[in-house]
Formats: sequence, structure tokens, C-alpha cells
Amino acid sequence: MLDGKPWEGLGAAGEIGHIVVELDGARCTCGRRGCMEAYAGRSAMEAHAAKLVEKGRKTDLFKLMKERNARG
Repeated sequence: MLDGKPWEGLGAAGEIGHIVVELDGARCTCGRRGCMEAYAGRSAMEAHAAKLVEKGRKTDLFKLMKERNARG
């Protein structure tokens, strides 16, 4: 809400994931840099987890995701 009226912005108003939290930060899927989505969105978290697994960290995350997708 802005001045008591719904603000529609530029198509992503109210979508907290596209608020910039770090200037010139990580590239977001929307094309901007530093959006919260680039750090805390599903894709970003999966990529971070995958890097940790490559370094030897143990997790059942990907097994659980695979099982969940198989169940639909």
C-alpha cells in the first residue's frame, strides 16, 4: 500500500524475493543483482547445498527431493 492505495509497481510489487539486499550482489533469475531470491530462493539454496555436497558434506536433501518428485 502506498498513500492508502494498492501499489502495483512494475509487475513485481510486493514480491519480497526481488527486494535488493546486497548492491551489486549475486545475479538473480530476474536479471538483477542482489535480490533476496538470489540468496534465499529455492534455486540458490539448492545450488549452495550441491556445492557443499561436492566438498564432502553429507545430506539426504537430494534423495528426499527425488522421492518427493517421484510421488508427484
